Amino acid sequence: YAVGINEFDGSRTYPLEEVRDALDLAPETPLVRLDARNRSTCLRSLITLVEFLFHRLESRM
Repeated sequence: YAVGINEFDGSRTYPLEEVRDALDLAPETPLVRLDARNRSTCLRSLITLVEFLFHRLESRM
């Protein structure tokens, strides 16, 4: 899985490492910022997830 942080103008932001620690995520878990209203940031988040899964599968072979 990957974790997307929905951020938009006027929202409070947190450093990625602080979010990673708060959610107790493994260092290799993708963590991305996006604006759920913006198609390109959502697409980039999905690409990040697919790349992560591809590399994970590749490392098992």
